[in-house]
Amino acid sequence: MKKIPLSCLALGLIWCSSAFATKISATRVSTTQTVPGTEISIQLEFELEGSETAPWCGLQVDFGNGAGRSVRVGDNGAADAKMEVKYAYPGPGKFNIQVSGRSLVRGLKTAVACNGGPFTIPVTVVDPVAIQMQQQLEQSRRQLEENERALKSAEEARQRQQAAAEEQRRAAEAQLRDANEKQRQAEEQNRRLELENRIKQLEAENRRNAAAAAESRRAAQQPPATAPAAPAAPAPQTNSPSSNTPPVTRPKAESIL
Repeated sequence: MKKIPLSCLALGLIWCSSAFATKISATRVSTTQTVPGTEISIQLEFELEGSETAPWCGLQVDFGNGAGRSVRVGDNGAADAKMEVKYAYPGPGKFNIQVSGRSLVRGLKTAVACNGGPFTIPVTVVDPVAIQMQQQLEQSRRQLEENERALKSAEEARQRQQAAAEEQRRAAEAQLRDANEKQRQAEEQNRRLELENRIKQLEAENRRNAAAAAESRRAAQQPPATAPAAPAAPAPQTNSPSSNTPPVTRPKAESIL
């Protein structure tokens, strides 16, 4: 037990002892999230001051739900330089654990308030069913997100396929237009050639007709050709005296054998 100077008895035990009180140097909990009925550990460390060889002071630990505990540090001597306070919350909720110095009057075992603090530590106590539901909700949320990503990917793939199909359709239409345009140009070229050939045929026929007409005009302008004179007809014979004279018959020359 901490030794109190005799002068302190005259000045007042509590006031004098506060000058030699132990200081709370660190506070922490084993976990900031737990479930109802499971103990958590509030770990405390103390720093000796003055001529102390062991901690000796009082503190109050409030668990944030109306429950609390008064602790006299030093009952176990130097071993209490590091100590822990355990507590199990009966129900779920969010709580603030507060550690602060508090004077504990116990006659000669009176302990003045520990220096330092107050310290506040937040703790969340969750219901296992709520945790399970939360996990299920989280799993459902992740599954929903995965489904949304899958649907988005499928939609993007469908849009890409649709865009590719549309591009192919436009390309096919362009090829068809080009083919139709080439066919139209070829047909127009054929019609132009046929027309040119027909014009040439008509021009040739017109030239032939004009030449024939010119030839007919020239033939019509020439005088008609004079027919040769017909031979004179022999004079008719009359019954003159000389006509009764028999004709002279010339002897035929005999062939020399």
